[in-house]
Amino acid sequence: MKKIFYATCFVVALTSAAQAQQTAPQVYTPEQEVYINVERKPQFAGGDSALFAYIKEHLEYPKDLRTDARALVEFVVRADGSITDAKILRSACKSCDEAALKLLNNMPKWVAAQQNGEAVSVKQTLPIYFKVGQ
Repeated sequence: MKKIFYATCFVVALTSAAQAQQTAPQVYTPEQEVYINVERKPQFAGGDSALFAYIKEHLEYPKDLRTDARALVEFVVRADGSITDAKILRSACKSCDEAALKLLNNMPKWVAAQQNGEAVSVKQTLPIYFKVGQ
């Protein structure tokens, strides 16, 4: 019985060691840091009114929309202004969520956030509203 126990422990130890060797260590770089609070928030080029106009023009309403809905989307505005890591925080409906993510993933670059005078990446949230009849 002891032999089986020691053999099992040996196999588990070898498997863990092999997995640890296969995983490359993550190297931290300041460019990858994503802030939540910054001195100056990122902004859609042209400001909020331009953002609302962009959404109105480019948001594709689902054909199966029967009631007003709101999707809450989280994304990262990178230091170069690009949008990455878009995901749904609060779902409206499957087709609304897909439309909201498509809108974000195709958005033009924003004006990046600033921290200590340097452009930085920051996490943002944005509600996307779907109104029946629009």
